[in-house]
Amino acid sequence: AVQVVFSVLLPQDGRILVNGEVSNDHEALELRARRALAEDAGLRAVIQADGAVSHRHVIAVLNTLKRAGVIRIAFGALPELAEEGASS
Repeated sequence: AVQVVFSVLLPQDGRILVNGEVSNDHEALELRARRALAEDAGLRAVIQADGAVSHRHVIAVLNTLKRAGVIRIAFGALPELAEEGASS
């Protein structure tokens, strides 16, 4: 079976992106999570936040996913941007 990942990105600007698309608020995030869960009961969510995003915001997103019924939730960090002085 194909593993579907519900990707939630939290960039520094405060937006919530779900699978690359902007989710306007927590209600919209919860609705999308419920829909995705209805399509795949084994849904896994991954929250990736920029290092500058507040802990409170990350926890609020986590709680929204839990409210939607998502129980498989992993965390990741967004990679540092090259413009912050990193050269490759």
